[in-house]
Amino acid sequence: MKLHNITSLMLAAFLIGSCGDNDHNKPAPQAGEEQLPPGDNSRTSLDWTGKYEGTIPCADCEGIQTVITLNPDHTYKKVSTYIKGEKKDTFVEAGGFKWTTDGGNIIISSGNEKHLYKVGENRLIMLDMEGKEITGPLADKYILLKE
Repeated sequence: MKLHNITSLMLAAFLIGSCGDNDHNKPAPQAGEEQLPPGDNSRTSLDWTGKYEGTIPCADCEGIQTVITLNPDHTYKKVSTYIKGEKKDTFVEAGGFKWTTDGGNIIISSGNEKHLYKVGENRLIMLDMEGKEITGPLADKYILLKE
């Protein structure tokens, strides 16, 4: 009888231990499948898809009217209009974007150029070349608001 009780206790312990939500019970990501960063971040917690607009500063023009559309399939379209008085030069680029490993920023690559944006609640914040927020009196001009 004692052997039966010990066996029953061991079986119960095994079953209880195997019912947890353990990472080793989850399937490994398949080839080409992206693994999401753990916890809450912009990628997992915000409604980041949509159209963002703003006019960023320009060294030799009045400003660059910028519209970035982020799609759920990780593609983007960026329309940049350089405003020089009555003259306006518009450039359109499109392609894929990537998330940084922490899930807080996106990287948009076009040719040899990379632009980093911090994804916030209803906004994209253009970052400098080192991935830091731009500071100073024009800092708010580097924020694109969601339409």
